[in-house]
Amino acid sequence: MKIIILFCCFIVAGASCTAGKKTEVAVEAFAYPEHFLSSAEKIHPARFPSLISAACDFELSRKDVSWFGRLEKNNIPAYPGNTTALDAVPIPGKQNLFAAFRPVGVSLLGKSGKIYFKYYLSGATSLKIELSVRDGERTGGMVITGLTADHWSEAAIDLGLLAGSDNAPVSFAGEKLNYLSFLAEREDKDRPLRFIIDDIIVFEEEKGIAEPSLKFPERVILLENFDNEEQHSLWFDSYRIERVSTENEPFRGAGKAVADKNGPGRRIRVSIDPPQHVGAVTRLSFRLYLKETSSLQVQIFDLTDMDNRHLVLKNLPQDKWQTINLNLTADAVRNDGTVTAFASGHLVDDIFFFIPGPVKGAEFLIDDLVLYDEGSR
Repeated sequence: MKIIILFCCFIVAGASCTAGKKTEVAVEAFAYPEHFLSSAEKIHPARFPSLISAACDFELSRKDVSWFGRLEKNNIPAYPGNTTALDAVPIPGKQNLFAAFRPVGVSLLGKSGKIYFKYYLSGATSLKIELSVRDGERTGGMVITGLTADHWSEAAIDLGLLAGSDNAPVSFAGEKLNYLSFLAEREDKDRPLRFIIDDIIVFEEEKGIAEPSLKFPERVILLENFDNEEQHSLWFDSYRIERVSTENEPFRGAGKAVADKNGPGRRIRVSIDPPQHVGAVTRLSFRLYLKETSSLQVQIFDLTDMDNRHLVLKNLPQDKWQTINLNLTADAVRNDGTVTAFASGHLVDDIFFFIPGPVKGAEFLIDDLVLYDEGSR
């Protein structure tokens, strides 16, 4: 059987959808291969990924992702800054629960991808996971068993375990993610079925690239990979798309700085729309390419304190891609000089990158931007 669902920015009782797209999602009884979750797959990943392709934390009404389910505000993972999770909803005529999410823009999967998520499951110990690419042209799935019941847990699963309806392995490397769905089927007739999910992260863990000293995110607040089907950005005065794609990955791009309307330099502005809450340890990771300059100022607007918090980076390499990871909670200072904590729950709405002062011929590119909560674990 297939159902037509409307992916929305939020679906709650008595609320209307702010944005959405009708999508056909298969919930057929395919005999996907089963995979028993090992103890190594039940723990929080150790280090920051080499690439994050997609993420969803179900906080507020997001414009970069959409989801299918009901927002849950009571039974949620307990950590600073977290306020909601996604409660799976029943499918009419079935004794199961369904939840899904999809990126609004282009999210390209890596070569060695994994799926991480937090979950609460009662009345069952297994989940069917299905991933679709190319607007539903190709799908793959698996059934994971051995899940923990009745308290919040986490899982990190290799995308290489996905198989088609014929049980043949499928590879989605370089493909555009369409949706990711989760189906829980009732196993214990004496207990009600409940499935809640939070903090989904689709990531790549390539050896030798990720920085081992940086922790895996507790929650991704904002993700911008600048991979776009169009050659321009949605915010024309904020950045341009510099195409860095290949024949097999035609949507790869980076954000290119534009002239700063408020000064002589060049800048990139990444909007956080609507504003989001920061976490216990808020960090910003991005790839950077500098030309004819070795300095860059990075700042984020703190709506709670109504001031930008900034860092000035100096003596950076030129004419090569480099990865930058900043601890905004510890190191970003207010522009007005006032000292206040960048505490969990503060709202932020814009990230700025700019070259301080006029520098002839200076240019820069930003890619793979991740604003995230490192957490306190």
